Amino acid sequence: MVSAPSLAETSKVLEKRFSSLGSPIRLIDPECYTLESLADSLYGSEHIGIVEVKGELNRMFYFFPERIELEDALEFEVFYP
Repeated sequence: MVSAPSLAETSKVLEKRFSSLGSPIRLIDPECYTLESLADSLYGSEHIGIVEVKGELNRMFYFFPERIELEDALEFEVFYP
């Protein structure tokens, strides 16, 4: 999970980093059922990577076909489960 005050600015930085990993799927303020059904329909029972970005008012998720690790040099907080 990434915590930052501005989703727009944070997403710009993250999407530059993600460009080498392919094109992740981005969802903004999804309902929990939408998250679950999308992950299941896209990736089935395989392991997936999910990055959650929490802003002050809303949040967004990035889905990847595999687990990813973010570098420590980001200018916002990153939490790993």
